[in-house]
Amino acid sequence: MSSSSVLIHQPQQAGFIVPVDGPAPVRTSPPTRNAEDRAHRSLAKAVSWRLTGTIDTMIVSFLVTGRMKLAVSIGFIEVFTKIALYFFHERLWNRISFGRAPARPEYEI
Repeated sequence: MSSSSVLIHQPQQAGFIVPVDGPAPVRTSPPTRNAEDRAHRSLAKAVSWRLTGTIDTMIVSFLVTGRMKLAVSIGFIEVFTKIALYFFHERLWNRISFGRAPARPEYEI
């Protein structure tokens, strides 16, 4: 980077080198992302997805049975079993390299 360039840190322009006295911005490489999610992220995703799924299950169960108490019971049971299933499914996929881009180093010269 020359002495007449600045690195802009606004979120909408992060990663661009903008010459102060020159032409349009030049795109640099995108920020590095970890190739693997951590277990607590997988758990948070499992819980948020499951809450969405449970609401759907309760609505469908109510429409099929017409009984709210039964629909809530079905939703209550499946929320726990499916959180566990999703968590282990996510952790398994974290071990599979299919469809992943290789991790880039955070700093290179």
